[in-house]
Amino acid sequence: MGPQKDTLFRSSDMSLTQLYIANEIGREVVSALGELGEVQFRDLNSETTAFQRTFTKEIRRLDNVERQLRYFHTQLEKASIPMRSQYEFPNILAAPSASEIDELAERSESLEQRIASLNDSYETLKRREV
Repeated sequence: MGPQKDTLFRSSDMSLTQLYIANEIGREVVSALGELGEVQFRDLNSETTAFQRTFTKEIRRLDNVERQLRYFHTQLEKASIPMRSQYEFPNILAAPSASEIDELAERSESLEQRIASLNDSYETLKRREV
């Protein structure tokens, strides 16, 4: 077994394996391995900051989607609209594909614009009413 920082305090034997994965299929391979729940990943570029990594643009885009989802949740609460339970959705633990993430990003951008426009219209109507 390696140095102390590499251990997970498990009683089962582990092997350290290094995989070389093409960039084109990296996301799908890591997702499939992660869903198995039998793999621990080590960052071999730990000295590299998040902004120096190759996937920084994607992380920023996903951070924006997360912000939009929080905004939607706030708007739902503000309007007293109940949300469906997460248990109503099939296989919530499965990682979404790249195309599903792209679709979510596009839809959330469109919905954010629509909600902002509706909120602006509502505020305008309230001012005219008074």
